[in-house]
Amino acid sequence: MAVTITVHGGAGEIGANKILIEDKGHEVKFFLDFGKSYETMREYYDFPISPNSLEELIQIGATPDIPHLYNQPEKKKQSTSDIDAVLLSHAHTDHSGYIPLLNRSIPIYMGECTRRIFEARIQGARKVFDTDIEGLTIETFRTGDRIKIGNVEAYPIHVDHSIPAAYGFIIHCSEANIVYTGDFRRHGTRPQLTQDFINAVQKSGKPDVVLCEGTNIAKAELANEQEVQKKLSIIIKECQSLAIADFSEADFDRFRTVQKVAEENNRELIIEPRRMWILYAINQCRELQTPSVVNNSQIRWFDSEKKRISKYERLLREAEPEVKEFDGRAVTAKELHKHPQRYVFCSSFGSISAIQRIKPPASGIYILSASEPFNEESEISFDKLLNWLALSGLAMYTAHCSGHAHPIDIRQTLEEMQPRLVIPIHTEEPELFQKFVKTSGLSFQIPKQGLQIKIA
Repeated sequence: MAVTITVHGGAGEIGANKILIEDKGHEVKFFLDFGKSYETMREYYDFPISPNSLEELIQIGATPDIPHLYNQPEKKKQSTSDIDAVLLSHAHTDHSGYIPLLNRSIPIYMGECTRRIFEARIQGARKVFDTDIEGLTIETFRTGDRIKIGNVEAYPIHVDHSIPAAYGFIIHCSEANIVYTGDFRRHGTRPQLTQDFINAVQKSGKPDVVLCEGTNIAKAELANEQEVQKKLSIIIKECQSLAIADFSEADFDRFRTVQKVAEENNRELIIEPRRMWILYAINQCRELQTPSVVNNSQIRWFDSEKKRISKYERLLREAEPEVKEFDGRAVTAKELHKHPQRYVFCSSFGSISAIQRIKPPASGIYILSASEPFNEESEISFDKLLNWLALSGLAMYTAHCSGHAHPIDIRQTLEEMQPRLVIPIHTEEPELFQKFVKTSGLSFQIPKQGLQIKIA
């Protein structure tokens, strides 16, 4: 067989995508994504305890044991990997989180804006074995570009997701055409992006294989961003104390929604320096400049009153030295307690530390505006969050629009693509995925972690 697919992450789990494609006809090997496995992390670690080494990650099965795949900074002479490339679909860490581990001889291909987000999320972090990106070779692309990996050709096409710069790929191997959806949705703010991808797949010819995500195959909430905005406005209008909005730090659609709602209700938005730095990076992307976290004086940042400024605050000041009013836009916990009704504080899941720092006044509300991060990008248990909310006297509301396709949209997408074979990934329910979609007459192969699937 000339073309094989091995799912080293993303088989029977949400996220952790690490999909190896081997094309013996063209003598090429490459990965689709190289993500962090939060499911495995929860099995072995209790936040903030984390892995000590690459060897430990391999030992617990969080990443595959493949010779010469990883960086070995302790060795003077690095070995060369036989992996020819990694194609990154987007910057969520369940797809990109283990890229820092990789051998520096492997080129990493990612979107232009994806690179800004990927680097921003790492730049202020403490440099350890799984956050060190020094020496990585990163090549960027835009929709419609051709990526050549030996004689294999890959075409990235944008899709709509809960983070900017998300892509699917159309890949032409020696004896098979492979489509990788990445993470996508058809109900978001820019559904035409996903439709562009589907149209491109149809024009490229019937695919032999579609690797399709199925996060929401077992459970989906029918909501769009406009509905989220309406719900948030009602909740915050009735709140007489502090409102905390919890959503992914790189979800720019949700950030715009929360910012609009805060403005409508005469509240100022408070974000922490790390989130401000990531949003600033997104502001630098084409077509994503607004709302500007630097130029909008109604967007404040939280000052934890430490003696030293944070790395992210320093990065912002260095990037925008002409902005003189940064200090005047800082809000301390004391000010927040004095006038809680003036603010909406933005947090992200895992924000128990933020609750500990601000010690929010009772009678406030905590709006959970995220769901998948519990599985995809979180090491904190939901029960612990509920305990802290109860201790703080905060009531919780939910208002969310998923970053992933609904079950009917998944089936419709595959019916439109008409692949010879479907491989369900990024789902905890691959068997349900198969049963739900198989009525369309499509063939399926449920992947098993680390087992090779022969395609052509």
